[in-house]
Amino acid sequence: MNQSKMLILNEICTANSLEESLMLFNLHFDSLRSYKIVFGAEDGAMPGFSTNHNFSDGSVVRSLFSTDSVFVLDQETVNDMRSGSATYPIDYSISMDTQAISYLEPYIIGNKSRLPSDFEEIFKFISRKDVQVDPMPYVLENLENLLDPKKAERIFEKIKAYEVLRTIDVEALEKLGIVQSTLSNAELMKSAQELIASLYQDLCQPGIIKQVEFNFNFSYWHLLAMISIQLSESQKYN
Repeated sequence: MNQSKMLILNEICTANSLEESLMLFNLHFDSLRSYKIVFGAEDGAMPGFSTNHNFSDGSVVRSLFSTDSVFVLDQETVNDMRSGSATYPIDYSISMDTQAISYLEPYIIGNKSRLPSDFEEIFKFISRKDVQVDPMPYVLENLENLLDPKKAERIFEKIKAYEVLRTIDVEALEKLGIVQSTLSNAELMKSAQELIASLYQDLCQPGIIKQVEFNFNFSYWHLLAMISIQLSESQKYN
């Protein structure tokens, strides 16, 4: 990215209002091909149900933005807006850190006792059709740990747990208060093994490892940004 384009993007992203950002984007429209800018916005589109959700036990789901809605600027979206309305796909899947998945795992791997009410609330949230669970941040964090056989076994169990979360049997959860997958154990094993096998193939390719390291650092930067946003928002009410 050249210096002039960086200055243009900085000007768009730090404008005083979304209207001003849109005006600047239109002004430099032809030079911003392939760029996509996403803002948090009070009056933008609502990406999904799973943004900024609070649970009674203190658990939370947090997005990158302090608002539940977003405003997207790219050439295709702006062209659609000119014709009346714009649609754009956004992946608003949720993921859990290692500590969170460890708390839930005992109820995923065969514990048939009825869930505590606060855990039941979390699993019912995860089981909704409009809430998607994505294990990739966990995978990015632990890819190179697969080289350690002791760690690899635990990673495999975590990936199996994620597969259960992605395929929760809603009826069993609602009627029996237990967490189980709609897949058989053999199907769960097959799905987890296929993902693990692809990860081992990635470990043999230095270019992919370099990209994984970049993606991990990129995701970590976003997590820090999320923490900063949430802390600054909470200070407004203190």
